[in-house]
Amino acid sequence: MSGTPTTSLPRFVAQRALLAVPVLAVIAVLTFTLSRLAPGTPATLMLGEGASEEQVRHLTERWGLDEPIYIQFGLWLRNLLQGDLGESIRFGGPVLEMIGQHIGPTISIALLGLLIVIVIGIPFGLLAGHFRGTVLDRGLMGSTFVGMSVPEFWLAMLLVLGGGVHLGWFPVSGYTSPGESITGWLMAIILPAIALSIDQVALVARMVRDSVVTTSNEPWVTSLRARGLASSSVVGRHQLKSALVTAITVIGNAFGGFITAAVVVEIVFNISGFGWLTVEAALQRDYPLLLGVVLVAAFAYVLVNLVVDALYAVIDPRIRA
Repeated sequence: MSGTPTTSLPRFVAQRALLAVPVLAVIAVLTFTLSRLAPGTPATLMLGEGASEEQVRHLTERWGLDEPIYIQFGLWLRNLLQGDLGESIRFGGPVLEMIGQHIGPTISIALLGLLIVIVIGIPFGLLAGHFRGTVLDRGLMGSTFVGMSVPEFWLAMLLVLGGGVHLGWFPVSGYTSPGESITGWLMAIILPAIALSIDQVALVARMVRDSVVTTSNEPWVTSLRARGLASSSVVGRHQLKSALVTAITVIGNAFGGFITAAVVVEIVFNISGFGWLTVEAALQRDYPLLLGVVLVAAFAYVLVNLVVDALYAVIDPRIRA
């Protein structure tokens, strides 16, 4: 009897990518509609109450804001498909250019934070699961409760005081691009990455630990031990693979969350990243820029979930069945 047929990896990924298209379409419609439901005319909101009638009229005609909302959406969608998200009212330049200028620091912090989550969270979970019920297990799990309870902004301020002010090891504010100095770049993003990732380290450690404990009594684990495999080998090679399916979900969502949650640490460390740009767009009522950053954040989430689905299929081919 033949097994259940499986889909090839490229086709599986293509199917998931097609499913992401309507998600992005719904996000685009909702975002555009909500931006037009704010009290007052869009031109007045973007320019402020002190704007002259001539300025309001010029902006209204330029962006077609006097047209029905469905025509406005059609014009915006046409420009979007052409790669044009409009011009920022606050910064006076193309939205994509503004996002490109400010997303680098956030991506750097998010990637380093992701590395911290993987390098620390997974080994902690494996150790706690392998030595479950011991002092080591209780200590590691106790530390995860603390990690999940500490607010990011509070931890960021502690890191500024400790690592920046008192010890003087790290800069307390600002960002250095890798093109200027690799060392300066690393020193500038270490503390923000730690502040951003500590709760996700704790969450991944708990998820991996729970997976190891759950699978410890499974027949296939018992069979591996009966063959004479060392307990550490069973945990580190075989149970880890099972735990990764759960951990990848948390890690993927963490990276997507880092892109938007970075605003907290960016404000503390005075870094003009993507989060800072989002806050500026909202405070200044810069709707073209706000629509752009929301769409980019949504695209990041969808892309991360697509990568997670692909990793699922690689780790466990049964998912493609």
